[in-house]
Amino acid sequence: MPIASGDRVTLDVKAVTRDGIGLAERDGVLFFLPGALPGEEVVAEVEKITAFRRRHRPYAALLAARPDSFAFQATARLVDVVRPSDARQTPLCPHFSTCGGCTWQHQEYSVQLAQKRALVVAALRPALEAAGLAEEQIDTMVRPVIPSPSPWRYRNKLEFTFSPTGWPGFHQRGDFRRLVELQECQIGSPEMIAAAKIVGEWAQAHGLPGYDKVRNTGFLRHLVVRQAYHTQELMVALETFTPAKLPVVPAPAADPALPVAALPFAEDLVARLTQELPHLTSLLWVINPSPSDVVKVEPGQLHVLWGRPYILEKLAGLTFRIELPTFFQTNTQQAETLIRLAREGAQLRPSDLLFDLYCGVGTFSLALARECRHVLGIELVEEAVEAARANAALNGITNVTFRAGDTRRQLAVALRDPGNPDVVLLDPPRAGAGRRVMTALARANPRRVVYVSCNPETLGSDLLELIPFGYTIQSVQPVDLFPHTSHVETVAVAVRSATTAG
Repeated sequence: MPIASGDRVTLDVKAVTRDGIGLAERDGVLFFLPGALPGEEVVAEVEKITAFRRRHRPYAALLAARPDSFAFQATARLVDVVRPSDARQTPLCPHFSTCGGCTWQHQEYSVQLAQKRALVVAALRPALEAAGLAEEQIDTMVRPVIPSPSPWRYRNKLEFTFSPTGWPGFHQRGDFRRLVELQECQIGSPEMIAAAKIVGEWAQAHGLPGYDKVRNTGFLRHLVVRQAYHTQELMVALETFTPAKLPVVPAPAADPALPVAALPFAEDLVARLTQELPHLTSLLWVINPSPSDVVKVEPGQLHVLWGRPYILEKLAGLTFRIELPTFFQTNTQQAETLIRLAREGAQLRPSDLLFDLYCGVGTFSLALARECRHVLGIELVEEAVEAARANAALNGITNVTFRAGDTRRQLAVALRDPGNPDVVLLDPPRAGAGRRVMTALARANPRRVVYVSCNPETLGSDLLELIPFGYTIQSVQPVDLFPHTSHVETVAVAVRSATTAG
């Protein structure tokens, strides 16, 4: 073994992973260097060295080296940057080195955008080549990333996990079991961060512990804070476990239907938040007795401690009702960009039937309904469909229909009634739509397909399914919804060729 733990080595950083980890090579060892950037010369201290693992071969490719050239891999701590990259900047957040979010903060924003475009080009290259595009055409096809108007304070939703002491925080980088207790966060609004701190102070003042999922003990699980960008309405939602021994206090007057063993010290929490947060609209309490480590709202387990169970947001001239479980794009300004791009890509006609697959709460359906004959939205989550219907009613839009169920099955039903769509828009989760859905919609022969994606890899494989059916890729527009992270949204438009038109 050429090196050992504790050794200090000088390395030239050649590439960076999507997680913001620098890569270097020396003497048959692939080094992982958190915080290092391509082009830098650094001094690092070896922390751990193991045999090279097959699953890291894609990283080896980033170094333009043969995977077999590596016998070992090592993680190393950055000690000194001897020759810094021109792209290096000082991270704004004091939690940068430990928090698992915003791992690209140490790179200038323009460089982040260039890297995100490169990720999209690499992921879509097979589909674009299958569509007959040469290298220079691919470079023209994938447009520069549209930057976020606000690289900071852009998120309208933050989700925290409580530490054992009852303070909200984020998971530590590289170790999901450990938490970084929040002191600052530069991507949420100041009022959202203030809300999290107030809840932490309340929890510690009353000795309320965080939940331990290993021992199945404790009380406080998650804290969700949402703030609408245009209306500024603020939601604070506390999720707890239900251990047997808790202080029994009277139910707050705001909700006499709460169980006898009400949220401990709820009145003090209400007082603290209402006094300090001028835009507070909704204060909720969710009981989650399951071992699941995600925010989960079961029937009868959500209680309103103060205000109403939702906030309102404005988007594309429409009003949307956002409840705790509602999915809504977390960068409101860039959500408006996505709607604009979807409208431009769809090129709807007044007589058109539009299918909106994975429609969620109807964001695209309602925004585009004004430009076509009818919209059919399909969504797996029943609660989202109910919200979409409520949003349609709230905005007085009547030429929309929403159906709940598996996309592939519901698409098959929809092709019988109301029939083949003129245009299809889809915005699937990270796993993508998959071959069966893409094949089914291609056989329906829509004039245009507008694909909104949060994962370039699955976007590329899904677009590839359209090529044999005579579709060409007309445009690819990446959009940055999540500055200082590796995530990128992309709006791709595929058009049916004239020779395959039915």
